[in-house]
Amino acid sequence: MVVQQQSAYFRKPGTERKPGTAGFYNSAAFDKLAKEEGLYSKSINGDAFSNEAKQKVIDLIKEDLGQIDMVVYSLASPVRKLPETGELVRSSLKPIGETYTSTAVDTNSDKIIEASVEPATEEEIADTVTVMGGQDWELWINALSEAGVLADGCKTVAYSYIGTELTWPIYWKVH
Repeated sequence: MVVQQQSAYFRKPGTERKPGTAGFYNSAAFDKLAKEEGLYSKSINGDAFSNEAKQKVIDLIKEDLGQIDMVVYSLASPVRKLPETGELVRSSLKPIGETYTSTAVDTNSDKIIEASVEPATEEEIADTVTVMGGQDWELWINALSEAGVLADGCKTVAYSYIGTELTWPIYWKVH
């Protein structure tokens, strides 16, 4: 089995004043290690929701690989810019249906506290689905298919964070 990886992500590199994000360095390290092992890996740093990023990935696939037989979609974001309208839609990490209360650490006072998160509104739920609910995954698959870069029998899977049992009311539990 040969694993070939291509990714599109939006991570900030370092500047003179501050380091880059962990994701930026992790992606760079992954690409470097893959190359050292003789494996294909290329990353595109850009808005993975954008049509431009999709086109860059398609162009790289056509140029370097021809076709691909698997797509793993894994994208978590607080905001999505809709390519058709430019509208910014924001996601929310909140429980659905009821307030969630748990023990937490107040890092400002270094004290253990009880914290509560109010339930998401219907609008926040809809916006979170728009940002992370699979619509963009479908757009990626459609774009890749229309470009002819998906091999026959190509499989796709979405990879998602569900957290620990402690955070299930926020990340996973749906009423």
